[in-house]
Formats: sequence, structure tokens, C-alpha cells
Amino acid sequence: MLHDSDDTPATSASVLLVDLNNHARYPTLPVGLITAVLRGAGHQVELFSPLAVGVSGPPRDQRARPWSYWDERVRWWSAITTTPGVQRARRWLGRRRQPGMGAEQARIAEGFARALAARPHVVLISAYYIYEDVVRDLVSRCGFAGIPVIVGGPGFTSDAAAQAWLGLKGLTALVAGECEPFIDELVRRASRGADLHGLPGVSVPGRALAPPAPPLGDLDALPIPDYDDFPWERYPSRVITILTGRGCGWGVCTFCSDVLTANGRTFRTRSAENVLAELRHHHERYGVKLFHFSDLKLNSDLALWRGLCAGFQAAAPGAQWTCSVHAGGKGDQGLGLADLEAARAAGLTRVTTGVETGSQRLLDQMRKGVRVEALSAFLKDAHRAGISVRVSMFTGYPGEEPADLDASAAFVEAHATELDRVHLSRFLILPGTPIAQQIEAERERFPELQVSFGPARVDSIPHADHRIDGKPYRRALHRLLRAVHGVNRAPLPDFARALEGVM
Repeated sequence: MLHDSDDTPATSASVLLVDLNNHARYPTLPVGLITAVLRGAGHQVELFSPLAVGVSGPPRDQRARPWSYWDERVRWWSAITTTPGVQRARRWLGRRRQPGMGAEQARIAEGFARALAARPHVVLISAYYIYEDVVRDLVSRCGFAGIPVIVGGPGFTSDAAAQAWLGLKGLTALVAGECEPFIDELVRRASRGADLHGLPGVSVPGRALAPPAPPLGDLDALPIPDYDDFPWERYPSRVITILTGRGCGWGVCTFCSDVLTANGRTFRTRSAENVLAELRHHHERYGVKLFHFSDLKLNSDLALWRGLCAGFQAAAPGAQWTCSVHAGGKGDQGLGLADLEAARAAGLTRVTTGVETGSQRLLDQMRKGVRVEALSAFLKDAHRAGISVRVSMFTGYPGEEPADLDASAAFVEAHATELDRVHLSRFLILPGTPIAQQIEAERERFPELQVSFGPARVDSIPHADHRIDGKPYRRALHRLLRAVHGVNRAPLPDFARALEGVM
């Protein structure tokens, strides 16, 4: 434990922990971890979740409606058109549809006010960028009440984000990086009004921005997350999420920002024994038989992957699970037919992988490290093993041509019987990613993009795409949308429905 320099005795504190991540289907893992660490150190913790006051998170990957194809055509066009009026209208609508706005914000404020009336010693708020307006209100209330309030979240490893949020009126401190090793000391100091400057990853208003806390090395040393206080009665089913490691075993894709956030910097993994012990605990304590592994790629460590498959059913008999994997690369990825059959026998029901595009040319430019034919083999083997497969793809990567869209459409069409869901999104220029840096440094190479870099951004960088104006591009895009719609219109297999919407 870290210690103050003033020799003041450490005391326990009452902590109001606010979870604005607000997953609609399962408790928030980082919040459960912080709760476990603080309670283990002797602090009293009260959890406030918007779900408890009727504010639910957005559903994910629901079955498409008959009219969804036409709706998607309009959304795609409005997202990348260069027409100024359409862009302004889209931004206005997007602002109104953000989580925690309007009536939702009022319910969150009312519930928070009731929790704040108990006068906790410290308030901790875990949030994403999209909740900035809500956080501003909650922080202001804490400042008015004279209660220290500390904000953290996965994205504050970005200097731009940290600098923007550090100006919130009433804020005591902002935390960037993995906080488990020092959250106890942070709470003790804050509860006494002591100086927080100098703690790892902790920035305070009026002082220089602190670098993010270093990545945690020994993940097996973390406690089992404490989910006791989450509003279990409001979840549609009992699901718990587990993280076996932090970071990505591949970690070089040009478009990905996950490896830049708190848990993504460098790859580290837990032992299979440690993960199985957590599984057993949750299965027995909460009666959970549905698990979601939130690792960026669960097969990044093959010893962990195969150990998990070997021991899962002994730890949680009869349970089902879902995860993401990196498929289609060279060498042993633990995803051959025999491995997939072993995973299915262990309870793996649904799996997702990032295909991104059916164009090998673009995959190479993205540095995905996969081959289209290897992806095809994986899909066929997973289907043969009886595993429901979901893939993610996107359009609009710089340099994309109609032929690339046609390749993506052909890929979906060829694997329509092996795919249960396709999550198709639009390319976002995310700050700090290699492709964002390249676009800014070499704008002349991307004449099709109208990019608004402007001041430092904390979310995606606005851009419009001139390619949508060309008929060949639109024709190929519509073909891809039709292929995806055809897959997403079908119901999930009966065995996979319990985990529908989880990922």
C-alpha cells in the first residue's frame, strides 16, 4: 500500500460508487473489481446503477426487422454524405439520442441525489465519454455538497480526454489507467482531504496532467469481482462477464483504439486455474449459468484458452458461454475443428470474430494478419462444431473501392448458412490510432475524405466521404447491406438464444 507523507493514520471510508457504464445485460466488471478491492480494504461501498432507476443500456445485435434494410440505407447515406444540412441534422439527432439525456438524465439525477443524501465520504464515478453531460451534473452536485468526487474510465489514458474532463466544475481528481493497486489509498486520502497529486494516474485540477497508471502485471493477484449490489432483478437473464487477460495478443490493427485504453495497453493474462476459480465462485454465489468473456481475443494465450475449455464444466456445470476470438491467422490459433468441438463441449455457445472486410487487399492494409480463406475455414469449422457465429465488419476504410465492398458482400453471401449475425458498422477515425495519424499527416493521400480534425478530439473525428456520390460505390454498398440484412433477419438457433444481445 502507498502511504501519505504526513503520517496521518489511514482510516476506512464510506464510498458511493456510481456505475455509468450501465450494461443492459450484465453487471459491469471493472465496477465489481473496484467494489471488491475497496471492501477488502475495509471500506463501506454503496453502488448506484442507472439500471436500478429504470435507465437501461442499449440492446445489442437484435434480430433485424423487415424494414431494417431501407433504414440502414438511409443511415449509411446520412453518415457519410458531404451534404452540410444532412450532417448538421445527424449531429443534432445523435446528441438527443445519447444515453442519459432528457428523462433518463432526470432519473439518474434523482437517484443520485437520494444516494448523496447519505453523505458518503467519497464519490467515485466510472463513465464513458457519452455520459459527459450526466457526469458534469453529478460532479457539480458533489462540489456543491462539499463531497470529494473522483472520475475514471477506460478512455482517460487519452491526454485529450483527460484534459477536457479535468475542467469539470467540482471535480476532485481524474484517474487514468488501471486503478486497482492504489484505489484504496486514493479513497483514504480523498476522505481526509489530503493531497492526491502524485498517486499513479491521478490528475487534479490546477496541476500538470499525470501520465496514466502503469499496466498491472500480476492479474492473478486481483480479487474476484463483487457483484452483490447490482440490480439483478432488472436484468433479462443472469449473465456475468469475465476477463481472463488485458490487452490483445495481436494488437496492431491500424483502426483499433481498444489497445490504447486502460486495459488494452500491453497483453497480460491470468492463469487458467485463477479464471476457473472465479467461474466456480460466480456459479455458486449468484447461481449464474451464462457467462460472457469480454477479452478482446480470448485465444490470445493458447494455454489459457485450452485450459479453460478443459475445466469449464467442472467449475460451472451446465453453464454456457460466449467470447471473441482472433481467427484466420497463420499458425496454431486454437481454432481448428478439434479445438472448436472441445470448446462446444465445454459450453461455448456463441463466438464472435472481427472479419472487418472480405477484401484481402484491405485486410493487408489494416494489418489484420488474417487470410480470407482461413476465415472461411474457421466459419465452416465453427458451424460444424455447433457454435453460433457472429462477425463484425465495417465499410468506409480509407482507399476502399466498389470491388472491396463487392468482396465483402460475396463473403457474407457465401457464408450465409454459417453466420447467425453480422454486425456491420461504418468506419470511424478514432484519435490516436495509426490510421488517424496517417490521415492527418498525409491528407493528400485521402482525397475522398473530408476530415475535421480541429481541436483535440476525445471521441471519433468527424469526416465525410465523397465515395458515396459514385453510383458503383452505392451499388456495391447496397449489395452488402442486402446480404447482411438477409443473415440478420433469421432467428438465432434455439441453443444460442439465451445469450442473444450479450454480444
